[in-house]
Amino acid sequence: PVLLCGPSGCGKTLIIRNHLAALQATHDTIALSLALSARTSSAEVEAGIDSMLERKRKRLFSPRGGRRLVVFADDVGLPQREDGGGAQPPLELLRQLLDFGGFYDRRQLEWKEVLGLMLCASSGPSGGGREPPNARFLRHFAELHMPFPSEATLKLIFSSLLCDFLYSQFAPELLLRITEPLVELACGLHLDATRELLPTPSKMHYMFNLSDLNRLLAGFSMIRADQCKPDPRRSLTRLWIHESLRVYHDRLVSEPDRVHFRKLMFARLEEFGRRLEFRDAFDELFGPAAPPVLFGDYYRRMMVKDVERRYEEAGSYDSLLATLN
Repeated sequence: PVLLCGPSGCGKTLIIRNHLAALQATHDTIALSLALSARTSSAEVEAGIDSMLERKRKRLFSPRGGRRLVVFADDVGLPQREDGGGAQPPLELLRQLLDFGGFYDRRQLEWKEVLGLMLCASSGPSGGGREPPNARFLRHFAELHMPFPSEATLKLIFSSLLCDFLYSQFAPELLLRITEPLVELACGLHLDATRELLPTPSKMHYMFNLSDLNRLLAGFSMIRADQCKPDPRRSLTRLWIHESLRVYHDRLVSEPDRVHFRKLMFARLEEFGRRLEFRDAFDELFGPAAPPVLFGDYYRRMMVKDVERRYEEAGSYDSLLATLN
């Protein structure tokens, strides 16, 4: 068995699922993915495994069709510990499967021996709702550790993604000027958020990973060139502000945190905004009299039926309220 460890968002689940898909393409392997959570019970894990098995003899079971079964337990640190002994029931069932090669039928109360089954798993670092798995469970695994991508790697990955999003909408010479500073803004702000907005007992959800950065840049896939006229660089910079506010800012629960995040955003804008010819002052963006930085695809749709949904800026609170009312 293999356990892939690493921080959230570094690609553990994607890597394992890609390998499982390649194995299933050979037609001699079937795969079962178990997305574990704090509420997952051992009965749910047993039912999932049992659904992939067929009876060979009275108490002997194997995967359907004479193939082998690979069970992927995603995030084995999430199941809650019991109050008494501190066990994690889903992991105890998997450990029993590894130790003794089977488990008990809950209805017939008979032992079921399982052949042809392999187990792989992933796990994030302890904290934020994750518990360290029991050592008796971990002793079965060869542990592989994935480091978090470096800043240079992040910029390379998301530069490619952003170019793919914008390539069909904007001229190549414009892409050369805007892609690098936009990626610098997005990656830099993400790293600032992970370093300075740390989880606490009252803010346990302050855990930002690469999925958040991916959601931020995915907003650029919905923009069209005609919504960015007359100044595409300014429009795309305001779109970055909007997506950053929605992905990070809206999750913050205290006003000091929100103010601090807006200052982090503006510091990044001062550093890279000149390359995008964006020179708005802080109060022009975040002051009480500043127009909102809001994008959506429902403004035109709600005013005129059967019209194409366009991801565009609201303009003002009055126009937004008029649309929603």
